[in-house]
Amino acid sequence: MKVAKNTLIRKALESLDTEKYAGLFDSLNNVTALMFSENPKDPAVILSAFRKENAGDRPTLKAAFINGDIFVGDNSLVALTNIKTKNELIGEVLGMLQSPAKRVIAALLNHAENGSSKTETEVVAAAVEVAVAEVAAAPEAPAAEVAPEAPAAEAAPEAAPEA
Repeated sequence: MKVAKNTLIRKALESLDTEKYAGLFDSLNNVTALMFSENPKDPAVILSAFRKENAGDRPTLKAAFINGDIFVGDNSLVALTNIKTKNELIGEVLGMLQSPAKRVIAALLNHAENGSSKTETEVVAAAVEVAVAEVAAAPEAPAAEVAPEAPAAEAAPEAAPEA
């Protein structure tokens, strides 16, 4: 956390990109502290935890700039604490992808252990149908919550070496 003069913050943001940070300029008044983090959720969680420990409503959130989006006002704090991190989103996707495979394997193991009268093909087909139906019925995450954090180097195609 860094404390800085509002004029200095304004000049720094204007030198970077006036249009991009224009929504933050109205928040630069009174005492301003800046918090920087690799994880967009951490500053909001720290503020919320501090408030709970000290039973107060200070410090207040003036504004937040996260992945190009501007959150203005203290009422945005709850929304910011609920943002999922990149690792949480990856974990959810992997869990959804692994679930159907686990069900098929469990059905096959259950079939082998119980000596069922159904053929293995029927057991696999039934397990796959149930897994596909569950994946299709699972609620999709809103597009606003999913924010890809791919570095520019990965997004750019690699140039072929010249011989």
